[in-house]
Amino acid sequence: MKGIGTRALTGFFFTGLILACVYLNQFSFIGLFLIISALAAQEFLSHTSDKNYFALRCGLSTICALIPGISLAYYQTYQVSSFIGLSIALFLIVLVFIFIVELFLKSEKPLQNIAFSMMSIIYTGLFISSIFYIAFKNGQYEPNLIFGILAITWANDSFAYLFGSAFGKTKLFERISPNKTWEGTLGGIAMAFVFSFIAFKLFGIYSVTNWLVFGAIISIIGTLGDLVESMFKRSLQIKDSGNILPGHGGILDRFDSIMIHLPIITAYIIFVNNY
Repeated sequence: MKGIGTRALTGFFFTGLILACVYLNQFSFIGLFLIISALAAQEFLSHTSDKNYFALRCGLSTICALIPGISLAYYQTYQVSSFIGLSIALFLIVLVFIFIVELFLKSEKPLQNIAFSMMSIIYTGLFISSIFYIAFKNGQYEPNLIFGILAITWANDSFAYLFGSAFGKTKLFERISPNKTWEGTLGGIAMAFVFSFIAFKLFGIYSVTNWLVFGAIISIIGTLGDLVESMFKRSLQIKDSGNILPGHGGILDRFDSIMIHLPIITAYIIFVNNY
């Protein structure tokens, strides 16, 4: 019971912080998700990178991971396209230094360090940066769209757990995650559709069909994203990615599904907006 109470209390305050930052203004929203991206990069590299000169490797990789998000957020806020070119140049310079620096660190596994740095940039940088495209429609910040996507994600995760605990018998992907069941997954998908319809009724912004597509992407791709992170942790032989969120683990543990479904939702929105 103590563990459940800690988990619930942490979840309450963390959810409140996210919603406060989303609805305060676009700058608090941008700042929050840049911090989340940085913390996720640090967590990922803390389990994969050579511990010698970790701060230097982590610093370079985190900076490189944040540049796409900063660039996209700046462009979406101010519509200054020249900043994109500057950001690309800076991104390439830092990226090259990630390769060069291994010459001087005398690591026994330089290729591995570079590979994990590159993966961190993609997984915690480029993927999370997708949210800065989603947040702006026609140049206007849309906090309700972000809240709707987050609410559908939370509904899918929460009801998948509840349905799985109550009715779960058939294992979904036992090799990777022994506790996930088809009953829980289908329950989460069903509630994701319910919350997608509620989001449409409350916020509009997109058609009901598009909101239902969001629900399908979030529940199906998000579940696969959860399994991807479980695969990573099983490979690294760790239980949690970190301990920054008592009762929940680390940032990667809480954002594993979001990090995988955000790029797909972004691709879908680009398609809807242009075709």
